Amino acid sequence: MQTFVGLTLALALVTSPLLAHPVTKEGHDRTIAVRLRQVDPQTLQLHVEYRLDVEELQVLKDMERFRPVLRYEDFVGRFPEFYRQFAAAHANDLAERLDARVNGASLVFTCASQQTTLWDEKKQPLGHLRCDFTFQATMPAAGNVSFRDGTYEAEAGFVDLTFVNDSPLSITNWIGPSETLLKKPRPDLTEAERERMRELKFRFEPTPAPNDPPPEVSSESFGPGILEVCLLCGLAVLAILANRRRRR
Repeated sequence: MQTFVGLTLALALVTSPLLAHPVTKEGHDRTIAVRLRQVDPQTLQLHVEYRLDVEELQVLKDMERFRPVLRYEDFVGRFPEFYRQFAAAHANDLAERLDARVNGASLVFTCASQQTTLWDEKKQPLGHLRCDFTFQATMPAAGNVSFRDGTYEAEAGFVDLTFVNDSPLSITNWIGPSETLLKKPRPDLTEAERERMRELKFRFEPTPAPNDPPPEVSSESFGPGILEVCLLCGLAVLAILANRRRRR
């Protein structure tokens, strides 16, 4: 218990509210980009970029269930390693809670990468922990897809869900968070809108090949050209006139 209190006080001291990017208090904010990719002509992949933003004190609370196998005293003064352990401990659980189906059959996600940081892209302190996960699942060649973020359903936090087609396939019947909904302030979202922010659906299929262009046709296909015909006719007329003159 003393170690937990010590870590909590240390985290409170290193977290600067003046520099912090706002996150949901005692919650888990997620930014999720679902990407359809074609690895090769026979292999498709659903690629999920999952970003989790969470208060550092909330990290300690989330890690309490791992106390039997994780000793906090081993991480005093080693916060980066503790945060890496947090990401590793939650990767598989998050993957299992991403509910994706193709033609009704569930996809199985695996964690391809995970990173943790306390800094944003401009090297400014976030004021909280950010975890970036990459999850991947292979898919059939065509079908109807449904995706739902089933992580942290009973807990506070917001989710931004977007879809990107990185493949040459055609996307139809797309249903997901609209641009208007994505731009709406998160505290103003209704429960129904929060649920819509978790889901997307679409159909993907091979892009139809363009119609074959008409075959090139050479002038030889039509026999002599107009000028050639006129010339032949002129020569025939001259021959007839010359023949009449000789008869006279």
